[in-house]
Amino acid sequence: MGCQIRHGFQKQRARPRIRALPQIRLGPGLPPSTPIIANEANPERRAFYEFCWHLGGAQSDVARLAAEDIDWQGRVVSFLRRKTGTVSIIRFGEDLETVPRTLPQAGPPLPKLKPMREAHRAAEFARACRWLTIKGVTLHSYRYAWAERARTCGYPERFAEEALGHNSKAVHRADARRIP
Repeated sequence: MGCQIRHGFQKQRARPRIRALPQIRLGPGLPPSTPIIANEANPERRAFYEFCWHLGGAQSDVARLAAEDIDWQGRVVSFLRRKTGTVSIIRFGEDLETVPRTLPQAGPPLPKLKPMREAHRAAEFARACRWLTIKGVTLHSYRYAWAERARTCGYPERFAEEALGHNSKAVHRADARRIP
């Protein structure tokens, strides 16, 4: 179909040339208004990406948050980690308060993302990155960026490990050094 056979060799049809767009690489020091978050039209997904960025939480933990887990006055998010079953209590700053208050006040704040599989949420994020020609960034990169920001701010390693749910100093140090 797409090729001709001539004397036992296949002649490939020339592919159309696609102009290469400049690639964006995101480092840990970028502000939360990264192009991915800024260009997201769906408010629920935008809030999900903001929560992942500011909390450094695993995507399954962030998607399973309940409105009762977020104390907006005390600026605290507390939840049980899905992987380890440990309690995670994370304070957040003014930046996370900019997440739209249009999220449900009772039940899950991210109702459409909660039942999704991790692979589906990751595929949506990858699609957004491809659309913006961003290479080398995954949802897990937001966890690495949080660990790096905690390290550069002088956050005690023990508390950063606990916030990210790490049981090993070696794993935490490796995450804090990675640049997405």
